[in-house]
Amino acid sequence: MDGKFEIFYRDGYANLVVYPPGEQGLPVYPEEVRSRMKLLGIPRVRIQKLIEIIENGSSLPVKLIEWPEGILLSSNLRIQISENGMEAEAVLTVPRPGGGEMSLRDIYSELEKKGITSGIDEYMINRVLSERMYGTPFLIAKGKEPVAGREAIVEYHFNTERHKPFQELQYGRINLKELNFIQNCKEGDILAELRPAIPPEEGFDIFGRRFKAESNGESAKLKCGRNARIEGNLIRASLNGNVVLNRDVVEVEELVTVENVDYETGNIDFDGSVEVKGTIADGFSLKATGDIQIGKAIGRSFVEAGRSVILKAGVNGDREGRISCGGNLLSRYIESCTVSCRADILVEEVVMNSQLDTPGSLILTGNRAELIGGFAIVGKRILCRKIGNLYDAKTVIILGIDPELIGSFQALKKALENMREKLDKLDEQRIQLKSLKPADKEGAVKILKALDQIEADTDRLSGEIASKAKDLQVLRDRIEPDPKSYILAEDRVYSGTRISFGLQDHPVPDKGISSSVIYKKGRDILETGYNRNRPELPEELESDD
Repeated sequence: MDGKFEIFYRDGYANLVVYPPGEQGLPVYPEEVRSRMKLLGIPRVRIQKLIEIIENGSSLPVKLIEWPEGILLSSNLRIQISENGMEAEAVLTVPRPGGGEMSLRDIYSELEKKGITSGIDEYMINRVLSERMYGTPFLIAKGKEPVAGREAIVEYHFNTERHKPFQELQYGRINLKELNFIQNCKEGDILAELRPAIPPEEGFDIFGRRFKAESNGESAKLKCGRNARIEGNLIRASLNGNVVLNRDVVEVEELVTVENVDYETGNIDFDGSVEVKGTIADGFSLKATGDIQIGKAIGRSFVEAGRSVILKAGVNGDREGRISCGGNLLSRYIESCTVSCRADILVEEVVMNSQLDTPGSLILTGNRAELIGGFAIVGKRILCRKIGNLYDAKTVIILGIDPELIGSFQALKKALENMREKLDKLDEQRIQLKSLKPADKEGAVKILKALDQIEADTDRLSGEIASKAKDLQVLRDRIEPDPKSYILAEDRVYSGTRISFGLQDHPVPDKGISSSVIYKKGRDILETGYNRNRPELPEELESDD
């Protein structure tokens, strides 16, 4: 092999490397080196120095002469820094003939000039240099966002939100076939576990500035109630039953499971939850402090739950059935039944000729999603397809008010009306007594005593009426509808429907209302068109969370 040489720039100098020839190869001649130097614009060097370097043939770079212009031919590093100072991207340019390649020291020097001191990717820099990845952008430095720590948390080994069964699609959708309120556990089962805290990690940018990280939340503690026990970082069940989470307290309540409630079981009044796989016979009652779950349709029965009720089929109460619950009520259908619920009422198909009251929402889903006939007091919103029917079924709705407040107002109003009727009767009695002509002195005395009693009763009753009238006005002032309450009728509201927001009526015209959102804004009740293909609510009704 013939001898070879290279001339390149490094650290302000022209450097010469000579590789000696093989046994039969031709040597490098000084004239070749000088010719290359001239071509690159390198100042002249004594021929003797070139000869000495060639004869030495060490294959190592030797400084020839200062050549500051050589930097223009050399590879360089172009650095682009992000606006937030968290990243720097770099590109290594291709050296021109005679130019030098950047070294690791050169790259760190460039980074130092830019003030980049942290998050430097040494592995990537070495790879770019060794593989000569010219012209390829690469991430040369990256900061780290602060990672918030967290305090100890409790991880529950059961579904803590089984009372929230609907998916947030267009609005709540339920699938009663897949839903179970009862969650069985066995004695010794792990119900919850305390996970240790994770410390916060500081962040930094590529300039070395530090960002403190905070720890989120308060440190949780294991809390267990009846029929559960703490073992180290675990909560275990102490008996077979239904596991529930009650205000962060894990409890296991006793569970009764029966086929039916009928003459075989009698009425049930149980401190815990009850699962009825079948039905409740007419005339029987079922009370439980926990949840109640019933597998088949029920009729003229009484159901009362401290928490939620799920009717996997439905109810036709024949105007005698009653359901009361402190949580949600879920049912396939409700017909001719009185329902009092303290959370949401979710119905898969239809509510017909029933009396409902809830401070929450009434949500009807499925193919029908109809509210037909009856009376409903709903505190928040009604979501359905149709209200009423073609035959003008009388359907009365009071929206935006807690039923207990409306009940107190109506009871006080009725009591006041009864008092006024009594006052009218006293006036009639007074007139009748005054028209009498006593036959003797004894009769006259009796009439006078009776008139005195009437006057006393009138004064007392008038005072009570004045007091009750003031109380009624106070209640009237409190009956201000929730500004987020509304009715969403995807298809139609028929003319037999009466709608009130609190005490303010909203007449439904003879032609009905088509596909609308009905809500109160200020003193006005508005109707806004609704397109189910583009389901949007008015801005003022959008949730704050």
